[in-house]
Amino acid sequence: MASRVGTHIKRRRSRRDWTKIPYDITASILSRLDGDTESLAVAEMVCKTWREICKDPKLWRTIDFHSNHTIYMLGPPRRFDIVKMCRHAIHRSFGSFINVNVDYFCNVELLKYITNSSAGFIRHLSLFNCNTITDEALCEAALRLPLLEELDISMCKVYSKSLEVVGRCCPLLKSFKFNNRMAKYNHRWYYDRFDDKDAIAISETMHGLLLLAIQNNELSCNGLEKILDSCPQLQILDLRKCQKLKKMSTELEIRCLERIKKLWLPSDPCSESAADLKMVGKPFLAPCNSSRRTIEQNPDMALIVGTHVNRCQSRRDWSGLPDGITASILSRLGDIESLTAAEMVCKTWHEICKDPMLWRTIDFKSNHTPYMFGPPLRFDIVKMCRRVTHRSSGSFVYVNVDYICNDKLLKHITNSSAGFIRHLSLFNCDTITDETLCEAASRLPLLEELNISMCKFDSKSLQVVGRCCPLLKSFKFNNRTTKHKWYNDHFDDEDAVAISGTMHGLLLLEIQRNELSCNGLEKIFDSCPQLQILDLRKCQNLEKMSTDLEIRCVERIKKLWLPSDPHSVAAAGLNLVGKPCY
Repeated sequence: MASRVGTHIKRRRSRRDWTKIPYDITASILSRLDGDTESLAVAEMVCKTWREICKDPKLWRTIDFHSNHTIYMLGPPRRFDIVKMCRHAIHRSFGSFINVNVDYFCNVELLKYITNSSAGFIRHLSLFNCNTITDEALCEAALRLPLLEELDISMCKVYSKSLEVVGRCCPLLKSFKFNNRMAKYNHRWYYDRFDDKDAIAISETMHGLLLLAIQNNELSCNGLEKILDSCPQLQILDLRKCQKLKKMSTELEIRCLERIKKLWLPSDPCSESAADLKMVGKPFLAPCNSSRRTIEQNPDMALIVGTHVNRCQSRRDWSGLPDGITASILSRLGDIESLTAAEMVCKTWHEICKDPMLWRTIDFKSNHTPYMFGPPLRFDIVKMCRRVTHRSSGSFVYVNVDYICNDKLLKHITNSSAGFIRHLSLFNCDTITDETLCEAASRLPLLEELNISMCKFDSKSLQVVGRCCPLLKSFKFNNRTTKHKWYNDHFDDEDAVAISGTMHGLLLLEIQRNELSCNGLEKIFDSCPQLQILDLRKCQNLEKMSTDLEIRCVERIKKLWLPSDPHSVAAAGLNLVGKPCY
């Protein structure tokens, strides 16, 4: 008996007192629980301390109800009201949640509640098998998710038009899962999906994808080629059970195998799943310095926490960096991030962000900018651009205002400039008139790069630009497809004559879908002896180019795209003027 009592006493003495763990360490541990169901229904009922910790908004940056037992909690008899718990979790987060996983049970009302309650920072959203969500609800939700990187709408009744809206409203999208049901389930909505509607929607709007899962889809080989051409960064592709791809050509299959790192072909078995592949990880809480000191002073506590001490000891104190180095780091951020995030971190960063030298680059073409000016607005991009020009005190050199610039904003930029602008990009700003462009060009004597692709300018404006900007080295004037009425106004060699007559120092020229002829191309060659990069794709009149002219192009130009070349390789990212850093 004495031996039994002795061992029992030793066990009691050897037990650790878990209540002595610091507040933030406990919060860091609880943030690693598998889903919010445990946090709400189990962890907060342990003690008062844990209940108070579970009320911390930082603990609810991940709203995940896809734990293993959640799937079977939806049918009777229910142990938890999942929808009510999800609303409770969203309420506790105060809009700071990043990852949202509401598979199987999300409906239209809950999806609206999630997006309306969010502060706009959602990066991961999973709606697997939520087939009650409508296209209108998904489109409305996508408009409020400009930073979304991962989306899973597998087994949902969503059509290709909704995919286009999702792609336009979520330009940062890296992972997209849209697996359909098997044909044996005989869903009507599945048979409505035919040919390449989904593939076209994906290829036209989701150019930054790294992961794509489209099992049981009706896309054809042409649709797959469009996806491969439009998504150059694609690394993971799941094509299992895609019936029309089973007779894939050998060349296309070889292209997939060489291009994609992780590939499932239509005939591959479904034993290995791509469902768990994620690009965005769950955010966890980190302990602070005061807790680290408490752990270091108590050896027993160090045994409890384990590797937390080593992680904390390796962390750097970024607030101790000199102002010059901090400014150099912040200068590499986009303008939206600097205005909406960086300057709100602390007073030091707020003061650094007021430095005019930090705003020599006005760049509103971050990946999520092009579609943020549609309703509902999260940022007033034009107002933010005016604010940046005011902060720069006229010292900006690099200006990129694609999609958003109009006559008033362009006049404001050129009037506020001290005349040092070297790079100007107005891609797809089709509301700018010829008069405004000519007036702006007269104030840009040092301009070296100009991009006015997809804009409605005539050849007379090009002549004015060439005369007013004698240092021009890069000129991009790509047109739209012929389905646009205004495209027919650009015919014959008017643009080629304007370029050859005024832009003699060009190193880079892009004129896709232009109506110039072989004579116009020869004039450009004769007048631009330094030309090194030339893009002539989709120029219809040059498809029957003579052999001598084609040989001259190949020998003369270092980087050349002929009219028949595909669009798999983009020249849009070629810039001669780099962004100035602090």
